[in-house]
Amino acid sequence: MIQFPREYSLTIRSTGGSLLLKTEELRLVFEIKSGSTEALNQSYITIYNLSRATRNNLRTELLEIVLTAGYQGNAGIIFTGSLIGMSVEQDDGDIKTVLNSGDGYKELKGAIANQSFKKNTPLSTVINYLISTTKSLTPGKLNGITGKRLKTDIILVGNTDVFIKALGLAYDFRWSIQGGIFETVEVIRTKAGSEISDTGGLAYEISSTTGLISKPIIEDSGQVVVKVLLNPRLKPNRPVYIDSPTLEGRGLYRIVEINTKGDTHGQDWYSLVKCVPKGKAA
Repeated sequence: MIQFPREYSLTIRSTGGSLLLKTEELRLVFEIKSGSTEALNQSYITIYNLSRATRNNLRTELLEIVLTAGYQGNAGIIFTGSLIGMSVEQDDGDIKTVLNSGDGYKELKGAIANQSFKKNTPLSTVINYLISTTKSLTPGKLNGITGKRLKTDIILVGNTDVFIKALGLAYDFRWSIQGGIFETVEVIRTKAGSEISDTGGLAYEISSTTGLISKPIIEDSGQVVVKVLLNPRLKPNRPVYIDSPTLEGRGLYRIVEINTKGDTHGQDWYSLVKCVPKGKAA
């Protein structure tokens, strides 16, 4: 397994667009939690030894945060979102600024819908309208939406996130926000009452030559957890092919959860990736 030098960059802007911080040198310790369901993805980023002036600027602004990380030639955005909370700590002479942020947190929670739609309107039209009310989220892969139409007239006046959740239940799709992109995945309910979901696309191979660190763990639930080198190409709902001689039933899986940890000046630079067999319940 070939490892190249690490790359990273943290950019923080005000919601008005003013650049408040961009660094590729300061020490960062981060944990990024992302999943394939409606729970908003979150990041915890610790920045070491920011100047007092920069810390004060961050306190007084509404912040948009973009974290890029990976290895040389394969770095990419692993988190983008808005600030939820901030704290400052001092530890052994280091000043630590801790940022807790949510992917789509502000955009979705603050959006308001005010529109009506007639029966038989394409569901994609309604979903794209709701996404547009957030001003900054963009539509991505809307699996399970195409071809579906409203079963009845609807009037949408109120919080966007409430309507998206209700439509997901009524029309059998799950949704999530990945890097500022709104995505859906189809849910198919079985006669037994359980559900399976699926998504298209080419599967990324996870093996000892592409970043697999240790042998996969099979949980009692049947989900598989693999530890891999940090790779921005791995996203929730994406298909992967796990190739490990220690994994019984190796093959196609779907990512349902990723927990990424990194320390730009330490050892951590990996992701714990939880998967289900492709086409199985999350």
